[in-house]
Amino acid sequence: MNQGDNITFTITPDNGYFIADVKVDNQSVGRVETYTFENINSDHTIEATFATTLPPEITKAEGQSLNRTLPVKAVFSCEAYDPDGGDIVQYIWQINGTNFSDTVTTYNNTCTYEFTEADTYHIVVTVVDDEGETASKALKDNMGNDVEIVVNNPQNYSVVLPLPVANSGKNKSINFTDTVSGIINPGNQTVNLTITYYDENGNTMDEQTYTVPGKGKFIYNAATYNQSNYPYAMMVASGYVLTYSRVITDSGQMTSYLMPNYSEKLYIPHIAEETDYWETEMFVSSLQPTDLKVKVNTKENQYTMSLYSTIINLEEMLGSDVDEAKTWGSVESYTSNPFGNPSNLSGFEVFQHNNTDGAGVELQSEGSSTLFIPHIPEETDIFWTGFAIVNPNGEDAHLKVDLYTKDGEKVSTVDLTIPAGSKLKGLAGDLFGEAYGNAEWGIIRSDQSIFGIEIYGTVANGICGYSLPSLANTEGYLPALVTGDNYWNGIAVTNPTEHDATVNIYLMSSDGTVKSHKEVQLGSMKRFKSVVKDFFEDVQIDSTDYIYYQSTEPVIGIEVSGDLDRTFMFSLFGRK
Repeated sequence: MNQGDNITFTITPDNGYFIADVKVDNQSVGRVETYTFENINSDHTIEATFATTLPPEITKAEGQSLNRTLPVKAVFSCEAYDPDGGDIVQYIWQINGTNFSDTVTTYNNTCTYEFTEADTYHIVVTVVDDEGETASKALKDNMGNDVEIVVNNPQNYSVVLPLPVANSGKNKSINFTDTVSGIINPGNQTVNLTITYYDENGNTMDEQTYTVPGKGKFIYNAATYNQSNYPYAMMVASGYVLTYSRVITDSGQMTSYLMPNYSEKLYIPHIAEETDYWETEMFVSSLQPTDLKVKVNTKENQYTMSLYSTIINLEEMLGSDVDEAKTWGSVESYTSNPFGNPSNLSGFEVFQHNNTDGAGVELQSEGSSTLFIPHIPEETDIFWTGFAIVNPNGEDAHLKVDLYTKDGEKVSTVDLTIPAGSKLKGLAGDLFGEAYGNAEWGIIRSDQSIFGIEIYGTVANGICGYSLPSLANTEGYLPALVTGDNYWNGIAVTNPTEHDATVNIYLMSSDGTVKSHKEVQLGSMKRFKSVVKDFFEDVQIDSTDYIYYQSTEPVIGIEVSGDLDRTFMFSLFGRK
């Protein structure tokens, strides 16, 4: 070799090893396999480091910079791979604000996140491979800048409240004997509420004002506050609030969140096809009158929502020849006016069994490729558990369901297929086989975006249900409690991450103060559950109280309430 020559080095690790890094003259040049020295006229050094595994690499992490008023929903995405041939098994999204931060975990490369607090946020994603190695990257927008999401407090935030309704006169109809709505103020500042009542023609008939202190709760009982029985009520809050509604019939209770009006189209996850035993109805609302298209299978009905809400009997959409796989649908706002715009919708459905108890679940605006089963009752002599999971796509969905005990032991992996445009419905024992009775929570992973619900029932006809959550969060609210000698409340918190979590659980009073606080050490992949009055045995629990939890790792919380006679139940999963 002469001075001024070029020389190329080829680096070949032994079998089972990978190039972790290469340094030339003590400066890293990356994981290169070859390196060329050009015009050599002095001494140089080359040093290669080898490893048995390599960390993942993120090739793209994207989002859209936004400046919007609460409520705000944003979608993030990440593309990554494991250079040693492994799999990316987890995506951890760090939502970093000035005054508030959150962390959520997904098992797919997208995250749909709902912001509930005003702040300025930046997003960092961490990917985890199957060897536990990680890589992190800040999300960039389409201009190449760090994603910045500015969330502003609204001047007002509106929710249409469901009110009691008379029987529609049809043979099959759920009679909303009473409705009770809970409004939680997650912020630190007082929120003012104005509830305006309207008659059938949209005329303003009455207006009432209330205040909710920071971290406080207000219970709106329609029978108490709407004594004139006006048919429509609109609540306007001076800040963002978390709202749920409990529908009370002569023999049952059903609970659902009243979600923000995000979408012009909502999906109906389940319509009970056994019409001799079940009734299914849907509450739909909008902040303005709109026309609606309701589609179930190939049937489409059109409705005019002349004011702010309507209740639609979904049984009439099934027809006489019922295909169980097609007993799901959608409701969509549309306008026949070429100068008009469709409205964003909100809503929930309720289904009731033989005029006894029933379940309520919110209508969903989108699906996810990951769904969590946060709790499966192990007392199979008391409870039955069922699922309805919908694949709204044009291709078959292939599901892998990992089932675990409360102690984090993996019980089984079950493979399921849902044909395109179909619903899979079944009892846990039929879907999960021998794992049922041992499995106490699970994770559903799909190659298509899906959505679904979980339902619990008792031998005495108590029934409850909720939408299967798609995100684990570091905080959440369990807003609904019932009190009395014959009633009970249960909570469960599941940690689906690879790290142990410290979960702080607070019993909050309606005035926003902490009545009691407990700390739970929750190991990786484990589930905790307790009866609320046993967990908070040091204080008296009131029906106006609620539960708030914070965790060092993303977790999923649920609550289930009922009576000791097991004739009714209602449930919600923890939301921000």
